[in-house]
Amino acid sequence: MGLDVYSGPLCRYYSGDWETENARSNRESGLQFTTVRMQPWAFERPAEALEDIEDWRTSLHHEWRPELIRGELVWDESERLPYLSHKIDWEGLHSLIFFLCCLQSPQFERPRTLPENFEDSEIYEAASRDYGESLLAALEAHAYLPSDESFLMPAEDPVGTELFFSSTGRLRSTLDWINAQAWNADRETLNAWLRAQLPAATAAMIAEDGHVKIVPPESGVRNDDRLEHAAQYAYAVLNRVLSFSEKHKVPIRYDW
Repeated sequence: MGLDVYSGPLCRYYSGDWETENARSNRESGLQFTTVRMQPWAFERPAEALEDIEDWRTSLHHEWRPELIRGELVWDESERLPYLSHKIDWEGLHSLIFFLCCLQSPQFERPRTLPENFEDSEIYEAASRDYGESLLAALEAHAYLPSDESFLMPAEDPVGTELFFSSTGRLRSTLDWINAQAWNADRETLNAWLRAQLPAATAAMIAEDGHVKIVPPESGVRNDDRLEHAAQYAYAVLNRVLSFSEKHKVPIRYDW
């Protein structure tokens, strides 16, 4: 099961009025592509979702204020607004999460690949202390609402799925901290990380000069460091999606 990250009006998301990156790429290439979802979309059209989403937003505002937020939860739910979706994949997100943990615990030696059960490691455990206020919690949220405030709250989404919600402001401060500690990457570097994508998880067969060639899964990994390569890709994806969210003042949500 893959993982995409979406930014745009929620009325478009919950009615399926958007495409994943893979679906868009295949359509533009003239290829047939079918996305298999575990459950059908809750609404057939964005206009049908609008009232439910606005009621849901109002209920969140009343539930969270004044303990978690001081201002208003406001964003435009117009179906005319654009959206952006990007493939991040579980390896990418988990690598970025674990890379953050390593940055916060330099006393531990950082592995070059993502441990299979990284959440059981001492490195992850150290970063999990005071979880609600941690950078880790911000990175592990399922959705982000447009706000400069810093909050983290479990709540049902507009269709009753229990998620952890945080703010775009908290995600921005977390991403900025990671970049300052690890890379100081500029826009050109981030674009290069996006183009590099994730290294293949398994060996692949490609045609080259009329012959079939086996490409090992580590092919294309920068500096033989698969963990950092995947973390950089995920960072570039999240930074791009967050910048889109900040420009249009729209939410962000993972899609799996």
